[in-house]
Amino acid sequence: MFPDTQSCPFSEKQVRDAEIVIDSVANPVQTQLIRTAVTLKKAYVTGFDITIIQSIEQFHMYTGVLPDEPTLKAAREFVQASI
Repeated sequence: MFPDTQSCPFSEKQVRDAEIVIDSVANPVQTQLIRTAVTLKKAYVTGFDITIIQSIEQFHMYTGVLPDEPTLKAAREFVQASI
């Protein structure tokens, strides 16, 4: 995470031994942990993904409306363009 974007809290061996990697850091999206997971071809969830999931749930709780997939895709693309 900023400002130290090159460090990783887990060793490469720990990532290699994991079935899935979940990173709660939202910015930057591609942390060293996620880059290592990608290199090792591990399933992963980024902090940005978690933020999106939380936002969807909050929107649903507040409005009673669950956004459809095209709306979610457009919102995600809009946010990613500004990062």
